[in-house]
Amino acid sequence: MRFGSVFRDISRQGRKFGIGLGVVSQQVTEIDSGILTQLNSQITMALGNADERREAVRTASADIADFEHELQVLDRGQLLLSTSLRDIALPIQVPNFDDFAEAYGRG
Repeated sequence: MRFGSVFRDISRQGRKFGIGLGVVSQQVTEIDSGILTQLNSQITMALGNADERREAVRTASADIADFEHELQVLDRGQLLLSTSLRDIALPIQVPNFDDFAEAYGRG
């Protein structure tokens, strides 16, 4: 059994066993397309490479084609959440942890 086939099998059959798969990569094109098409939710951060942006748009659970340019210019803490549960992607700004900790006296 090849290494990648284990993840492909989990992505296709894991739900019936209560197993989910989280995939993290800066190179979307390097992930098996069979795995990407099975993911219910994607968190997409800045992608500088045009090929990576196109692949992220192609495999997203929701239509994020209108965000392709924004995927190039997202700043630190900014991301795009797409899920098969919603028709539209949600842009999100994650607070800076250091600012958060300082505001609550833990800095």
